[in-house]
Amino acid sequence: MKRKLILFGVLGILIATSLSACGGTPAPTGLTITDVWARASAMSTDAMEMGGKNSAVYMKINNDGAADKLVQATSTVAASTELHTVEMKDGVMQMRPVEGGIDVPARGAVELKPGGLHVMLIGLHQDLKPGDTFNLKLTFEKAGVMEIPVPVRALVQ
Repeated sequence: MKRKLILFGVLGILIATSLSACGGTPAPTGLTITDVWARASAMSTDAMEMGGKNSAVYMKINNDGAADKLVQATSTVAASTELHTVEMKDGVMQMRPVEGGIDVPARGAVELKPGGLHVMLIGLHQDLKPGDTFNLKLTFEKAGVMEIPVPVRALVQ
């Protein structure tokens, strides 16, 4: 009896070890991105020649897992991207970069919306028209990189 227990124990360890070495399917991150959209831009030829205009991307980041942090966003439609927030200072709304990233709480959500947190697209390479779509790469501290399609729409609909 004791011999059978030892044999089954060793067999179980061997199976577990060989399965873990296979790599398997990566564990789900628990993050889902919803309600994604970018503000349309209206670019003149002069604006294009002077380095383009800016726009912003908004979304809701839902988290069914452990706390994470959005640390970077990139896209080929702009010269650079920054994580931004808007806050009231001395009675004036001011936009500024978010230092250290945007926290995504465990089993919670964070909303990037007009007048608040958002991804700033700086120096657009092209006009963003309602109906267009482009890709945005989001880099999270724990979940890694997620690439999402971003539909463009007018600010007021």
